[in-house]
Amino acid sequence: MDIHSVKKKYEDALSGLAQNTKRVYGYEYPVLIEGGVYSGIWLESGPLEGLIYGKHAPSIAKVNHEVFFHHQREDGYLPYRVSLENETHSPIGTSQIQMVVPISRTALETADLIEDEAFLSVAYQACVRWDRWLSQHRDTRGTGLCEAFCEYDTGHDNSPRFKDLPKKCPNNDASVCPREGNLPYLAPDLSATVYGGRIALSKMANRLGKIYESEMWLEKGELIRQRIIKYCYHPEDECFYDVDADNNFVRIR
Repeated sequence: MDIHSVKKKYEDALSGLAQNTKRVYGYEYPVLIEGGVYSGIWLESGPLEGLIYGKHAPSIAKVNHEVFFHHQREDGYLPYRVSLENETHSPIGTSQIQMVVPISRTALETADLIEDEAFLSVAYQACVRWDRWLSQHRDTRGTGLCEAFCEYDTGHDNSPRFKDLPKKCPNNDASVCPREGNLPYLAPDLSATVYGGRIALSKMANRLGKIYESEMWLEKGELIRQRIIKYCYHPEDECFYDVDADNNFVRIR
């Protein structure tokens, strides 16, 4: 491929990103949506995608986080999806957590990118509340880990690890674990996301002069790291697995 073809592809990509910058439900600023058949912005990827695109459009890095903070519930829950502004049917997704990349980590990097300490402060408080919600509603077995209640929690759609299990939580409520199967699962990937989030929260707190809180988040991070190894690591297989409600490894690599 010659240099002109590469340049054309690059320009087409930026054009496509610009076309995918749209208004979503209940939020005044355009955000970078997923595009294609996904007409909205998802918690699992939207903040990260906004951060990457932020090198070209810094404002998008900020709003791709703030749209979730804007729709955060009083109890701390962050919606897994916000649909386009003209989609009135279930515009705010609440049936799962669909958590992959720690939003506190991308928020920290966004604050560095746009050099906005006020944003950092808002993001810190929102992410603290999100961690608290996860601790209150996704640790029903008291292990200190983050539990998977349904297939869509992890973003691993159609994965055999969730074969014959519900895709969403009942009544579109991510705090309610379905009764089917041996749920909830102790999920190493969701727990690792919480770990990464806590390390980022420690750095955010330190930047904001909250030294005690910074140390607390480091301790909380180390605790969940140790618990992932204790509960989810299979030494013979040298692999991490989900662990079902009967404390059996779900041995899907």
